[in-house]
Amino acid sequence: MLEGQIADLKEQLSEVQRDLSKERQSRDDVQLLSEHKFQQLNDKYQEVNEAKIIIEKELYVQQDTLRRAMEARVTAEKERNEARNEIRRLREAKAAAEEARIQAELSNDKAALKLAREREASLRKDLNAEQSRA
Repeated sequence: MLEGQIADLKEQLSEVQRDLSKERQSRDDVQLLSEHKFQQLNDKYQEVNEAKIIIEKELYVQQDTLRRAMEARVTAEKERNEARNEIRRLREAKAAAEEARIQAELSNDKAALKLAREREASLRKDLNAEQSRA
């Protein structure tokens, strides 16, 4: 009977050891899988982080390019407005000069007309004086 109990206990011990071995193997497999998964996730994180850094650098370059383009646009608009103002000022000066030339011509014409009338009056006076003597 004692021998039967010992055999039973040995059998139970053997069964428990098999179960324990299976449990350890299962735990080791899970740990191995989790380490592999962790390594994959870590590698993916590194890739994503590098991509993020590249994107941030590109974004900075694009922002700098946009800033320069905006500055160039503002400068070009300012220069265009200055050129328009200069053209407007030159047109006004040309119009004023043309008006002054026309006024000068009119003034000269009036003076010449006045001189011609005075001369005509003088000639009539001389003619009338000559006719009166004759």
